[in-house]
Amino acid sequence: DDTLLFDDGSLTGEPFDDTGLHRVWPASVALCHSLVARPEAVAGRRVLELGAGTGLPSLLCARHLCAAHVIATDSNRAAVERLQ
Repeated sequence: DDTLLFDDGSLTGEPFDDTGLHRVWPASVALCHSLVARPEAVAGRRVLELGAGTGLPSLLCARHLCAAHVIATDSNRAAVERLQ
């Protein structure tokens, strides 16, 4: 069977959750590594994270990379509330 499944529930026994509230996506971690390697890309600038989920890059920029202003957005209200 060559079917590609995006729902990993059959492997974990849990329904698929694509909201980002329960995990930090690998791409988010990779972005953070890249930003830490080049802090001048963020320092003193405004940052907008779309689909923030857990908001790891936004938190990094706001707390450690001296961003002037950070806005984190997500379509999931609970994700946004957790980041405030």
